[in-house]
Amino acid sequence: GAGPAGIEAALLAAQFSLPFSVYERGSVGQHLQVRGHARMLTSWGISVTPWGLATLRSNEPKIAFPAEGEVLTGREFRDRYLLPLATQAPLEGHLQLQTTVLRVGRGKHGFRLLVRTSEGREQVHEADAVLDCTGIFGNPRYLGEGGIPVIGELSLRDQIAWGLEDILGERKAHFQDRHILLLGSGLTAAWNAIALAELASAHPSTWVTWVTRNSTSTPLKRQMQDPLRERDQTLA
Repeated sequence: GAGPAGIEAALLAAQFSLPFSVYERGSVGQHLQVRGHARMLTSWGISVTPWGLATLRSNEPKIAFPAEGEVLTGREFRDRYLLPLATQAPLEGHLQLQTTVLRVGRGKHGFRLLVRTSEGREQVHEADAVLDCTGIFGNPRYLGEGGIPVIGELSLRDQIAWGLEDILGERKAHFQDRHILLLGSGLTAAWNAIALAELASAHPSTWVTWVTRNSTSTPLKRQMQDPLRERDQTLA
């Protein structure tokens, strides 16, 4: 994965002069681009690393960074940090984009990876260590209890919206004037619920039913002295 975790892991490998490759089935920071209309939970100072900043400065000494406490949107973070890093030394030439890792197995001296390249060809690569940095946004969990699909979910999976939708922007026409079933009790569900409530206030024929497994009246509990301001404001 060539998201924040994958890019930082690659930078660390480069710091120790280790040979490495980054496999990404899409583009750099793709999920940050998809859900990039929303602000990140963490500020700039928490989201970057010293070697990442040093790499950017070495290529552009006069570069201006956001303030330590500034919170960017996902797209802003991708454009100002991940994309510049991906196109500069020491990462340039090490990212294999539009490449899907189909399977990971054991070999005699490490791991064997079956990958599908951007041209659609299958190849076998070998590695001493494998870091799974694919994240969670591209791997949504099933809706059933115990982590399995509910009845009928597999046949309708391509019709279900996963993750953080741009409900008030690009996806507004898709959601307005409909009855939406919102499932889940995490922060993503809360963000979607807030946006859907705002949409419904402007379009009264929009209805939302929020379903969680938690039987309490509050799906998400606010943390006392939460260090993440964006999360605290969401739950306030």
